[in-house]
Amino acid sequence: MSRSPKFRTAGETAALLGVSSKALRVYERHGLITPGRNAAGYRVYGHEQIEKLHQVLALKSLGLSLAQIAECLSGLGDDLKPILKAQETELRRRIKALEAAASAVTMARTRLEAGENLSMDDLVTLTKEIVMPDVKPDWRDTLASLFKEHFSEADRQELLEVPRDAKDTHKEAAERQVLLAEAKSLLGKDPGAPEALDLARRWRERAEKFTGSDKVKLLKLRAVLDEALANANVSKTLPWRDELLFIKQATEKLEAEER
Repeated sequence: MSRSPKFRTAGETAALLGVSSKALRVYERHGLITPGRNAAGYRVYGHEQIEKLHQVLALKSLGLSLAQIAECLSGLGDDLKPILKAQETELRRRIKALEAAASAVTMARTRLEAGENLSMDDLVTLTKEIVMPDVKPDWRDTLASLFKEHFSEADRQELLEVPRDAKDTHKEAAERQVLLAEAKSLLGKDPGAPEALDLARRWRERAEKFTGSDKVKLLKLRAVLDEALANANVSKTLPWRDELLFIKQATEKLEAEER
């Protein structure tokens, strides 16, 4: 049996992982991957680089931008466990979505072959099952405006002064992305289920850390989220709208249990 080579060229690595050589260079420019060099000076990829590329591609498959992926990798280091967990749950969610879409298509074909017509409602349902949602526009300006409405200049300055070094900031960003990915995997489930309540508890702990456990600021932070989700013009621009709404519902269930 032939053994796998210890190092592969950029072209071999790209072909092996199903990406382009250009993508590898993009990941390198963003600091997500650092290839080795062979004696001739060409880029080569070994076990360490392949592992890192798996992390990058796994997080990318969860919908994260390259900047968000960089934050995650900086915070998580070489720990693959939370990424693999989020990836597994997301893949299982996609499988269920694909099965639902396939069932909808089969049902539509069956009705057409039986001489029936599809109503407008049928077509709308079918489209929603099989068409990916449009890319949402930027949301930062509107959310920043809401933030300013609820937090005074002094409040915002105090939040900036909550002790956290660069490493902690990267770790917090990584934790946030993983929690949002976990929320995505739970969409459609009961927000009162144990795993949803556990997610809400950990999300609340993040908010407490961000605000320095200041109860007034926690309430203001929740008000920003509530208004953003309640305002249709704002909520439709949020990249994690459904995930945040699920976390909000789970948090309400959690707090009802704690009363």
